[in-house]
Amino acid sequence: MKQIAEMNIRTVAWRGTDYMAGSAMTLKESNEVFDFALFLRKKGFPLATISLWCLGKNSMKPSMFVKLIGSDSLDRAFDNNGWLSRSQQWYEAAEQKFNDKFLAKKYLITYIIDKYHNAADPTSFTVQMVEKIRSLTEEQAKEIMNPEKVEDQTREQTTINLLIKYLGK
Repeated sequence: MKQIAEMNIRTVAWRGTDYMAGSAMTLKESNEVFDFALFLRKKGFPLATISLWCLGKNSMKPSMFVKLIGSDSLDRAFDNNGWLSRSQQWYEAAEQKFNDKFLAKKYLITYIIDKYHNAADPTSFTVQMVEKIRSLTEEQAKEIMNPEKVEDQTREQTTINLLIKYLGK
């Protein structure tokens, strides 16, 4: 299996999450971080977004999963350093307001990560962000997911501006 994955790097490349699935088939042990990554993969999230939700940074790469194929244990990158608990709280609140298609994009998690890294108290930030997400109205969530076109702004910038408007600066 590992040889097939390595050949795919050199020929027809798999999508990033294909490598995750390949390593999941041969891995003898899993953990919460890897399980959450597989959960998001099943929902159609791309590898970069999965990495942000699971690790708080875009560090999951296909080569990481090739190394896991045939391995008995996960790479240290999958160690749970406390990020997962926070991320799952945000995700659980967000999935009540936003559809999978929107959550699979990097807008919300990138916004949250940026605010998290600038927070004076990460624990209270986590609780506050969950509350802010839960307090979004249906109309606000729809507006964030489907922003009206604004002249001289990309869809991404319009979405980020709406997140700032409704969730705070």
